[in-house]
Amino acid sequence: MYFTIESFGNYCPNNWKEIADALNACANLLIKEDYDESDKRFILDRIWEDWCQGDYRIAPEPQF
Repeated sequence: MYFTIESFGNYCPNNWKEIADALNACANLLIKEDYDESDKRFILDRIWEDWCQGDYRIAPEPQF
């Protein structure tokens, strides 16, 4: 699991689990076993940034 409750920091939405599950599913599709930590971090950062900007519609919007 890459994205957890800690990923959301101080502004954790009520639906954080649903969001994390969706983001983790995407990460699992994109990250291959032979990727090094740098490659993984790049992909995870990109997923998170895209979702935060509203460009990653596979995960729901946060509900507070």
